[in-house]
Amino acid sequence: MSTIQPSDEMKEAFSPAGLKPLLERLFTEAKPYLKQGYNLRELSDNLSTPLYRISALINQEYAMRFTDFVNLHRIGHAILLIKQGDASHWSLDGLATVCGFSNRNSFRDAFKRFTGQIPSAYLKNGQTLDLPVSYRKAG
Repeated sequence: MSTIQPSDEMKEAFSPAGLKPLLERLFTEAKPYLKQGYNLRELSDNLSTPLYRISALINQEYAMRFTDFVNLHRIGHAILLIKQGDASHWSLDGLATVCGFSNRNSFRDAFKRFTGQIPSAYLKNGQTLDLPVSYRKAG
């Protein structure tokens, strides 16, 4: 029985070094994380790459799970909207929805995890908050 050996180009495309720029480009340009319920299967389809390779890339290169990776980008988007003044006409529920969260509790928990404070306190105090460092690297 013969086996097919992948070409060097195929090996590179599936390596972390080859996938990382594709993932970052997708998240920067298409912003798929803004879709509620966006999951690893959809990301796999978007990148035409096996699930396990994407999961391994996120675990190894970003030291987080897929859900945290997506939520980090959602929180980064929320902070951008707040800084630009685009979030002033939304409730927290509305802001959560626009950023891809399915409910306010998930939004609040993720916001606190990545920024150290809950969104209502941030908005109430009118503080300026930079994007999380890991979002700036990834996004």
